Amino acid sequence: EHIIETLERAIHSIRLANKLERPMLNVGILRSIGDVRMNAHVAYFQQTNPNFAISVYDMEEEEMLLDLRENRIDIGTCYLPNNKDMSAYESIALREDSVVYYAPKREMENRPITCEEILDFPLVMYPPKYFMSHRLKSYFSEEGRQSLPQLVRLSNPYAMIDYCKRNEAGALISRHLLGALGITEGFYTLAKSLHLQVCFVYRNNNSKWETMKTFM
Repeated sequence: EHIIETLERAIHSIRLANKLERPMLNVGILRSIGDVRMNAHVAYFQQTNPNFAISVYDMEEEEMLLDLRENRIDIGTCYLPNNKDMSAYESIALREDSVVYYAPKREMENRPITCEEILDFPLVMYPPKYFMSHRLKSYFSEEGRQSLPQLVRLSNPYAMIDYCKRNEAGALISRHLLGALGITEGFYTLAKSLHLQVCFVYRNNNSKWETMKTFM
């Protein structure tokens, strides 16, 4: 396997050097981070490396790690740490995400909101198997709430934001994602802060390693 990977990398480098192949990167981004947030990275990279082609995939954690292992994507963007075995991967920290409570139809003072206040109002969450579902369940349990009320569970943060705009409901959303969508009001900081580390995750034995390094 090591010899094959070395040969694949050499062939890829030769083809790039002789302009026989356009560098192509497949990047996965964790669904709860929001794929729109990758747009600024892609736009900047395309300006400085116009010969590169990039495809961005919206993924959940299990699918992302499997596709990294099988070389169907080259780089994953996710939250770390998590409860998965990451020994086969390398990671590079990008930034820290702050989670806020988004409830545009709820009239409250502009102050930090507690867990009890969040759960006094209809709450929108992710499906149970999602990374953010597990992380938010841990967040509430740390505050003494072992069980949550009946929830609406939606597939992505864009659907959650839209639902909260149209209905009396709230959701825990990345402050950076709201900013990327131009949303500047209707959200509240958390009394107990929740910060998540955004990282690039990759396998450095990928034949596209030089291209990956340029992007990261």
